[in-house]
Amino acid sequence: MKTRIDTSDQREQEQLTAHAAIAEYAENVSNAVTNALLVGSAFKGAITLDPDLTQESFTRFAKEIVKGHDALVNVATIRDYTVEYVHPFDENAHVIGRKLDDIPAQRRLAEAALRENRNILQGPVPLLQGYPGFILRVPVILDSAENAHPWGLISIVFSAEALLADLERDAIPAPLVVAMRKTEDGTPILGDQRLFETDGIRRTIDVPDGRWTLVVRPKDGWTSGTLSAKTVIIFLLLATAALATTNMLFWLRQEASIKAEQLRAAIDVLGDGFVLYDSSDRLVICNERYREIYKDSAPAIKPGVTFREILQYGLTNGQYKEAIGREEEWLEERLDAHRQADFTLEQQLGSGKWLRVREMETPDGGRVGIRVDITEQVESRKRAEIAETRLRDAIDTVPAAFLLFDAEGELEIVNARAMQFLPDARARLKTGTPIRKLLERLVFLELPHASRDEREARIEALLVQLRRKGSQFDLHLGNDRFYKIFSHRTQEGGVVCFGVDISDLMAQERWLERTNDRLRAAIKERDTAEARFADVADIATEWFWEQDAEMRITYLSPGFEKATGTPRENVIGHTRAEIMHEGAYMNYEEHLHQMQAHEPFHNVVYRSNLNEAQETWFRTSGKPVFDEAGVFTGYIGTAANVTEFYVALQKAKRADEAKTQFLNMVSHELRTPMTVVLGFNAFLRNPEALPATRALREVVQATGETALEDGYTAMVDEVSTMAGKIESAGKQLQALIGDVLDLSRIEANSLHIDIAPVDLQPVVESTISQMQSLAKGKDIELVAEIENATLKCDETRLRQVLINLISNAIKFTDKGSITVRSDIKDSMMQISVLDTGIGIPKNALEDIFDRFTQADASSTRNEGGAGLGLAISKDIVALHGGEIDVVSTSNDGTTITFTIPLWEEDVAA
Repeated sequence: MKTRIDTSDQREQEQLTAHAAIAEYAENVSNAVTNALLVGSAFKGAITLDPDLTQESFTRFAKEIVKGHDALVNVATIRDYTVEYVHPFDENAHVIGRKLDDIPAQRRLAEAALRENRNILQGPVPLLQGYPGFILRVPVILDSAENAHPWGLISIVFSAEALLADLERDAIPAPLVVAMRKTEDGTPILGDQRLFETDGIRRTIDVPDGRWTLVVRPKDGWTSGTLSAKTVIIFLLLATAALATTNMLFWLRQEASIKAEQLRAAIDVLGDGFVLYDSSDRLVICNERYREIYKDSAPAIKPGVTFREILQYGLTNGQYKEAIGREEEWLEERLDAHRQADFTLEQQLGSGKWLRVREMETPDGGRVGIRVDITEQVESRKRAEIAETRLRDAIDTVPAAFLLFDAEGELEIVNARAMQFLPDARARLKTGTPIRKLLERLVFLELPHASRDEREARIEALLVQLRRKGSQFDLHLGNDRFYKIFSHRTQEGGVVCFGVDISDLMAQERWLERTNDRLRAAIKERDTAEARFADVADIATEWFWEQDAEMRITYLSPGFEKATGTPRENVIGHTRAEIMHEGAYMNYEEHLHQMQAHEPFHNVVYRSNLNEAQETWFRTSGKPVFDEAGVFTGYIGTAANVTEFYVALQKAKRADEAKTQFLNMVSHELRTPMTVVLGFNAFLRNPEALPATRALREVVQATGETALEDGYTAMVDEVSTMAGKIESAGKQLQALIGDVLDLSRIEANSLHIDIAPVDLQPVVESTISQMQSLAKGKDIELVAEIENATLKCDETRLRQVLINLISNAIKFTDKGSITVRSDIKDSMMQISVLDTGIGIPKNALEDIFDRFTQADASSTRNEGGAGLGLAISKDIVALHGGEIDVVSTSNDGTTITFTIPLWEEDVAA
């Protein structure tokens, strides 16, 4: 039997109709989603029984399952995120083999469904068929004896129009319109979304992986009017009857459903949150306002869930602000309050809202509760409290004494600054102190030597001032303490006074008087400094310049005209690019990058075209200028005419190039005659090998004259000795010519380096063997401590460096040892030559690798050499990409270390 509620109010009837319609539509939507889940569960069960199904068996099974589901477009299996089987096959065969990687959004949802083993409903989304629809993802997890593992997904595709149109037609009467959207993000699902901006009736529906919100409203709006209190009471009574009937009689389910909807219609009209718990503390019913208030707990607010479980869910999601940091303690306190028969409390939510929570016990032992939003009242109360606190804080922080007297002339409010008025202020400035009594003390401090009548006259004069609507006067309280008092009459007849301490101001005035002369003197000094700067700028050979953000010159000091002979007005307003010679900059790219990046630059040289008849070169430095907001506004800098120096520099460079060419030519020209000299000198070293010498010896021997034979022998020995000296000097000269030739090649960048893999150990050992003859004349031991490796270098040049370093060590070592040692550092071979010789003075270490430089001119002159060996060695090492360094202490030996790259295979090893 259905219960009908009569009402004369048309609006009430419209709302009842809307509530019934939205309830029926919500149930239809839930049933449709449930049916879709049942389809997915059927396929899931079939695959669990037969995981190795084929397209044929899948089609056969699908035909039976999808009967009667007119909105279903297709159903497919997805494995490894690729479509494997589909039904209907003919219409959808083209999607087989399609990967979800091509659709990132679907791939993410598929991964989430498998990872979390939950159903996910996606939509509405554009389907491949060209119209919107829904896609239900159902994960299939197979359980084996060992473990559970994902098989894949069932994908069920529905047409949105077909799924929702019939439901709307069956449930929503013509005068009503309906709209639906996703609760979480507001994605439209159905109808005119502007309905959500109206006062329509709302309902939420739980769907897989989310919630949908419905709204229903008459197309032309509600009829004017509101629900009467009597109707609300009737609704609540009917709701109670409906709930009781539902609990007692299962077969009256339809009747109870109507009653429940009537109850929901009634409580949904309430502007406050309404909730009902049974005697087991399980949720029976609540209205949408309750869900809105506790939106962070909404997923847990479902019939049958206990109050504790709802609280715990809210705690996890930050629903209750006051519980943060003391969750367990708060939970027990809240449950204790909930168990009381009748209580009221104020509660703050995580969103910042304040609620008045009112709960009462029902006759059956349950709980009925109302949640009233009192945020505005709480905030108003807090604002009033804060305003009062701020007022008192403001009064205390005001940099002036503050005193408020009531209409009877008694002190009502005083701040801390006023306590500085009197030495015994805390005793005298108390609430209730008469204004006359305070003035007596102040006047005594102001006029300590005045008579009683004089002080009384001063008090009366001050009282007259204070009775005026507004006045001001000065007080001198001794010890250079001055106050200016501002008073004003309040509307209640009281007096408010501000006392500003002007002691510092008075002292400042006196100080300003004393410093006026010093200020004038400082201004005069400034003017003198400015004049001095102008004089310096006028006579300087350099000039100052400024540019704007477009790089146009905006200022030039007078020195520009003197240095260039060009009027400043001919240049101001132009960019530097417009007054420079084409290709003028020596490092144009680098300078352009600096200017574009608004970086400072120094000593940039460029050629100017201000005077076409004369070559002119400028040197300039500048730094960027930014305003207070950090915006680039231009450059300031200095410049100078460096034509004379630049031309001299170019001449010096050309002279250096000529010198290099000369050395190169002379070295080549000297090599040929030197080779001839040494070649013929070889015969003089062994004169008896010459035919003429042999013939002379035979003649001398034939004479039998002993004296003649002795003379002949002495002559041969003397010639051989002189030839030896010639050969030694010639070889030294030949080595010098070779060094000079290498030096000229290095300067001309023409020294050839033939890179190849070179084994270090054989080269070092053969070089040491070659140098043994030089070490024989001294008590020196040549030692090799080599870690063999393959180097990436020119073997000839490597030997040249080793010979230079070892021969240099032999020159300056009389006894001890010379050791060649190696060590691998990263991708480089580090080779060191260590000697126990005389060492190098500290002041000579910095220049030891310079050309024609010798640590000790006297010692090197004794040993020979032009000071080129170390310099050439440094250049050869640098051409290999290495470095050379020296460590030495006078009289304690020298270590010279250089690095050469390893061959690639050794680097990898």
